[in-house]
Amino acid sequence: MQPMIGQEKTEDALREQMEDALQKSEQRYRAIFENTKNGVAVYQPVDDGQDFVFKDFNSAAERFERVRKEDLIGKRLLDVFPNADKFGVFASLQRVYQTGKPEHLPACYYKDEQREGWRENFIYRLPNGEIVAIYDDITELKRAEDALRESEQKFRRITKNSSDALWQLTPDLVFTEIVHSGKKLLGYEPHELLGRPIWEFLAPNGIEPMRRRMAERIKLLLSDREGFVPEPYEIENVRPDGVTVWTEAIISPVFNNEGNLIAFEGVSRDISERKRLEEERLEVERKVLHAQKLESLGVMAGGIAHDFNNQLAIVLGNLELALMEKPPEYEAKVKASIMNAVQAAKRSAELSRQIQIYTGNTFYYPVELDLNELLNKNPIPLNLRVSKHVSLNLELNNTLPPVKGDPDQIQCLVTNLLVNASEAIGDKDGEVTLATGVMDCDKAYLSRSGLEEKPEPGRFIFIQVTDTGCGMDADTQRKLFDPFFSTKFWGRGLGMSKVMGITKGHQGAIIVDTEIGKGTTIRVLFRSSEEVQETNVHVMDVVESKAPVPDSVTRRKTILVVEDEEMVRDLVVKRLELLGYDAITATDGEEGVSVFRDRSNEIDLVMLDFKMPKMDGVEAFGELIRIKPDVKVILSSGYTEDVVIQSFPGPRPASILHKPYDMEALKARLERLLGTAG
Repeated sequence: MQPMIGQEKTEDALREQMEDALQKSEQRYRAIFENTKNGVAVYQPVDDGQDFVFKDFNSAAERFERVRKEDLIGKRLLDVFPNADKFGVFASLQRVYQTGKPEHLPACYYKDEQREGWRENFIYRLPNGEIVAIYDDITELKRAEDALRESEQKFRRITKNSSDALWQLTPDLVFTEIVHSGKKLLGYEPHELLGRPIWEFLAPNGIEPMRRRMAERIKLLLSDREGFVPEPYEIENVRPDGVTVWTEAIISPVFNNEGNLIAFEGVSRDISERKRLEEERLEVERKVLHAQKLESLGVMAGGIAHDFNNQLAIVLGNLELALMEKPPEYEAKVKASIMNAVQAAKRSAELSRQIQIYTGNTFYYPVELDLNELLNKNPIPLNLRVSKHVSLNLELNNTLPPVKGDPDQIQCLVTNLLVNASEAIGDKDGEVTLATGVMDCDKAYLSRSGLEEKPEPGRFIFIQVTDTGCGMDADTQRKLFDPFFSTKFWGRGLGMSKVMGITKGHQGAIIVDTEIGKGTTIRVLFRSSEEVQETNVHVMDVVESKAPVPDSVTRRKTILVVEDEEMVRDLVVKRLELLGYDAITATDGEEGVSVFRDRSNEIDLVMLDFKMPKMDGVEAFGELIRIKPDVKVILSSGYTEDVVIQSFPGPRPASILHKPYDMEALKARLERLLGTAG
């Protein structure tokens, strides 16, 4: 049956539509095929998949392989690219042809005479049996990956050998990532930090300050994102074992593309050693400032004492001379008044000495002594130092080794400790215990000393006073050794300050143990001395009693008196005359040297003041020994003997007299140096 004319026209139209659609599809395929950045090759299997013939080749493949499609179409793969099997491409084509399963060939390296790089292949089979190979040159990507990997390895090497820790926090400050182990810093493994807020690792006293600061920084960050500058935080952390670790952290914000705060990143560094060194530096600076303060106070005290003692010397000397003249009409009441004046002047001299004791620069006449013997010599005064409500107990160690010290100063130290203990008890009943003993002290124990200078560890003899009084709070302990400080009433004086000064002068230590409501124990430590040691400080003669001064001596000697204070000079001359010596005077060091140069053969001894105009005692002494190396010189001064001795690094005067001195001290010194005892 013949098709109808209308039916033929319909079939022709349908055929044309299909051809047009096929043509457009081919055009789209060709456009995609030619313009894709990846190289694409289409192969037709031959010989049942034993070989493959190029059927199509796009422009990207031409550029990559540096060939023309016209030279490839219809040719076998191995004829054109003999190395195709080397990269596994040929074997992959065969497997895909046989199994129908796509394959991805990982990145493989290629190199020829002109180029080298990396490529990867994707191979699959079309329904019509043709094999498609898509390959991409990933050389730049591979290089970027290698550079990133190398950078990451370098970063990890650096962080591995660094004590810094890198981390990330949520906006709520919870750890979400630890790049480097925080074990060196906080004592935790990284996984132990994850998911925990930073507050868990801070010292308790640092939590609230850190919260406030972080809140302020976040507020500033949100209000001025562009102007926000990360600042370092010093944070006190606590390790699991309770040890404090100081870290310095720099925290930076992280924003997403929408500008929202999504995290904090930071780095922490252990600064515990730096903090320790800073604390040591501050402690050294504090000690230097304290030493400078004491040095300044010592200079002031020495200057005051020098001038004060000169005046006291005049008062004492003239009163002493008046008492010695003994006229027939001398009345008892007048004599009593003069005696009172003498005592008052001596107390003034003692006040001057107490000022020097506070600085630790007082006279220190060391002898080897037994503390028990010293304390037992006269126990009645010890009992008088405590209140009638307080009983005094003695617990003295009978086997004490000797110590090297000044007995008068140590007796003064004990007296002030007992007074302090008695006043701590007050009007209620209580006990004060005075004990002695021996103990070996290490560095840690000696670091508790209330003095700036800590003695070296070793064996010490101690004097200890314990009371059952009210105890001391921290503020009272800090002020305990301040001059004139008292919890009882104003103007108590230099009691505990003298304890500190005497202990310092003996290179000892003071340990205070106290508790509110339970009393106080003050232990003063002295270095034990198994044998008498030589000392550079001259020891003055000790006059046990004041025998009557003879009207004359067996032999007259001539003494040059070099003193700038006229009244002091006249007083010394009168005393020398009463003691049977002839005197020559000079008003300053320069004149004294001149007189000695002219009359050295007739001068047996020189009495030289320490501080004078034109030429002081140190310079004058240097000139005197150049004129006559064996000249006997007594240096007199109101300054401490430490200051005087330090001024003579070389040869020193034969003796030192501390102003004010009395007739007996002068007599004894002259007799010892001149051999004039009769």
